[in-house]
Amino acid sequence: NGYFKDLTIFGDQQFEGILKIVGQGAVELGKPSNLDFSENDSSFIFGYQAGSGTSNSVRITQNRDITLIGYKTGFKSSINSQYNTFCGSNSGFENTDGTMNTYIGYKSGEKGTTSVGSVFVGNESGVFLTGSYNTALGNRAGCGGPSSGHDGGHDGSYNVYLGNESG
Repeated sequence: NGYFKDLTIFGDQQFEGILKIVGQGAVELGKPSNLDFSENDSSFIFGYQAGSGTSNSVRITQNRDITLIGYKTGFKSSINSQYNTFCGSNSGFENTDGTMNTYIGYKSGEKGTTSVGSVFVGNESGVFLTGSYNTALGNRAGCGGPSSGHDGGHDGSYNVYLGNESG
């Protein structure tokens, strides 16, 4: 229950429980950064409320082979979500039971609740796509722009979108 300012820790240290870092600022890891996890769990979740938006959250189970990195990434991912990689603030936000998806970028794949096998790379790529086996590469690729009328969502599958606001 102490307060430390500009705390520096050297050497190997063992922490038990949860190490909470609060407030604004950054966590700096030196080079080489060797994070060693002692628990045998194939899931990696790192970010404020990542994977924590449901009562049967992916956080309450192990070995789902998922990687969630970022603010509210995979927020609604349930224990049925598996083999997903979401990186970027709000990426995969609405995902509940989707599997085998890769979303990289702010809000990429945000609305895909049960999508399977989709790959979205870029700011808001595939943000409104809800079908499966889609690929969207580029800024807002696969979601259309405000003038396209596609902001309500696409439910098609097996589509490819390449480039800025394609689709």
